[in-house]
Amino acid sequence: MRFVIILIIAVLCQQACAKVFYVSFADGDDTHCTGLASRAYISGDNQPCPWKSVAKVTLTPFSASDSILFTKGETWRETLAPRSAGVAGNVITFGAYGWGAQPVISGADLITTWPLYRGKTYRATLTT
Repeated sequence: MRFVIILIIAVLCQQACAKVFYVSFADGDDTHCTGLASRAYISGDNQPCPWKSVAKVTLTPFSASDSILFTKGETWRETLAPRSAGVAGNVITFGAYGWGAQPVISGADLITTWPLYRGKTYRATLTT
């Protein structure tokens, strides 16, 4: 009987202890923010202090049942490679918050400047 009670408490704690992390390219800060917000944010009462980069998400170990939410309408030109995956039945989830188009995580670099090289040939410098 004790084992069943301990198991129930462990499952409830795991679900209650799950955290929601926020990521916003426009409003985030990897240095001073925890990525967390209180549950009151869902009702609009408390703004999150989101991270800025996908790199911060990649470097952070998460626990089972945690969620990472990216701001809708934003694009990150980084690669997402999470360090943790949760456990069967309590996975780590990735989603979106806010309004607009779904967030885009693309490892592609955006090239916006194409100076004339010679003749009718243009080229761009790309740092990798």
